[in-house]
Amino acid sequence: PLQLQWIPLALDAKFERTSPYRLNVTIYGNVSGQQVEGRYPPPDDPSWTNEKDTLGKIQNIGSSGNYSTLLADFKTLQYNAYNAKATQFCPAVINGTCPLGPYFHANDTDPSTLPAFSISHDFGSAYMFASLASTIRVISGDTGAPDLACVSANITPDLGPTITGLITWLPATILIVKGLATLAAAIWSPWGSSDIFRWSSNYGRDEDQLRLVTPGFGDCLQYIQFVTLTGALSLQYPGFYQPAVSQTSWSLLLFNESYVSHGNGTQSLVDGVYKYNGTYGMTAMSQLIGMTSIIDIWACMAIWLLVIAGVVVLLCQLGFLTRWIYRTATHTTEEDLRQKNLPFTLGNMIRLLFNYFILPIVALSLFQLVISPRSPTSVVVCAVLLLLTMILSAAWILRTIFTTKPRTYLFDDMPTVLLYGPLYNTYSDSAAPFALVPVFITFMRAVALGAVQPSGIGQIIVLAICE
Repeated sequence: PLQLQWIPLALDAKFERTSPYRLNVTIYGNVSGQQVEGRYPPPDDPSWTNEKDTLGKIQNIGSSGNYSTLLADFKTLQYNAYNAKATQFCPAVINGTCPLGPYFHANDTDPSTLPAFSISHDFGSAYMFASLASTIRVISGDTGAPDLACVSANITPDLGPTITGLITWLPATILIVKGLATLAAAIWSPWGSSDIFRWSSNYGRDEDQLRLVTPGFGDCLQYIQFVTLTGALSLQYPGFYQPAVSQTSWSLLLFNESYVSHGNGTQSLVDGVYKYNGTYGMTAMSQLIGMTSIIDIWACMAIWLLVIAGVVVLLCQLGFLTRWIYRTATHTTEEDLRQKNLPFTLGNMIRLLFNYFILPIVALSLFQLVISPRSPTSVVVCAVLLLLTMILSAAWILRTIFTTKPRTYLFDDMPTVLLYGPLYNTYSDSAAPFALVPVFITFMRAVALGAVQPSGIGQIIVLAICE
């Protein structure tokens, strides 16, 4: 017969965010099995309500005269945060008394109908950036002291508003400062130019100027995006890592919005402890961001990308309108703005899609295909269209770079530089085709991060190959 044991069904942890930082762990479950051979009574047998009949019940004092004992151990890395002294099990029981038998009519999905036992301790520290690896055991008082229960759980306390705010705003501040520094260097350095068409396209490619503007805003943004997406790998991370990197989800255009499911969001921080679970790393990331369902991920990114693209187009047109008004008022006819309007606007779209957001666009679009069976058809179709647009646009632009002869035309013709320049304008004439390499590598990283979500090891292998 099955050995007498406690079957754990649910664990509830509460961690106070103020001193003395008390942690309370409650384990809900049921009793099953028997400690000796014999006829196991049916659920309606009166022996279950008779305290003298102990078959199939956890007793306070076992056959050896010892108490049933509760043990607990909490570690973080190799540090033993708390090793509880052995205590009697029965006084810790909630919603039941010893001898504790099975609850035949309890609802396994409703912990309030189940017996439970609890342990608590004042840790005296917030344990931010740490996960408490807890192991809780119950030992029988019978001869041989067999285990009645053994429960392990990683408990990750809240990082706190100060830390989460720092993780959110420090990278954003660095990115903004980098953008302003690049802009200032492009305009006010000795090799710069106040002409927006020249400094935005890097026209002339002065080597001294290149040293000041590379790596630029887009490179910094892609670094932040990659770090954030590493938290979406389908790996067993330390509990604090994914909550930490999810604070920079703004770099992926992911926010606490549920545009597809129209739900109320997910509360990943409950009672001072992070609570998230998912088959895929991307699922855990979406829960930490606050989305209701994984079907909301792609839509959130796409909607905000569309908003940013619309703002960029609007600003471009306002800029050209302002120039036209100025020229008309001053009777200046130095340049034909019509020849630069479309290349400049489309060039900024290329910069937006390929220099700034190619990694989240491709990764999240491919992940949308992975979860297509559970997603609305309209969302899947839109993801496919966006992915095809990226692939075909990249193929067309790279074909243009490869086939244009002489190669100097790519750098000397202003409309061409404005249109395609964001991909190659930091390279020499002979090295322009190298633009294929960063685009291809970023695309492959996105494949690993999005399409290979079912296999964490597969993701690591593809990323290692990229490196």
